[in-house]
Amino acid sequence: MSYNNPNIIYFSTRNSSGSKLFKTTNGGSSWAQIGVGALPDLIITDIATLDSEPNTVWVTFSGTSASNKVFRSTNGGSTWSNRSGTLPNIPVNCIILDENVEEVYAGLDFGVYKLPSYTSTTWSLFNNNSLPYVYVKELEIH
Repeated sequence: MSYNNPNIIYFSTRNSSGSKLFKTTNGGSSWAQIGVGALPDLIITDIATLDSEPNTVWVTFSGTSASNKVFRSTNGGSTWSNRSGTLPNIPVNCIILDENVEEVYAGLDFGVYKLPSYTSTTWSLFNNNSLPYVYVKELEIH
C-alpha cells in the first residue's frame, strides 16, 4: 500500500503456474492485473513502492532464473525495467527502498545486497564485515 496515497495498493497471488500482480487505484473497489514483463512463471516475493511516488513500484522474485530477480516500474506497472544487474543467481526474498539517499536493499537467501541508486544495476554485498550469510526475509530502515 502506498503510504502517501492509500487508494493505491499492489498485491500478488500465486499458484502452480507462478505469480500474478494486481493493482487498485481506488482503495480496493476494483482491481486490475498488471504484468511484470514476460515472467509469469516466477514467484513474486515482495513489493515496495516509493512513499513520494506510489506509481514507482519494485518487485522481487524467488527462484533461480538468472537475471530475473528485481524489476522496477515508474508508471504503476505499465512498463518494467530489469534492475537485477549484478545480483547473484540466488532467490530474492524482500526489498526495501531508502528514499532519503535513493538506495535499495535486497534480502536474499544468503545475505543482503545494496544498490547505490535507483538507476543503477550494480549491486554489492552489504554486510559491514559483520552480517553473516543468512536467509533474509524482511528488512527495515532505521
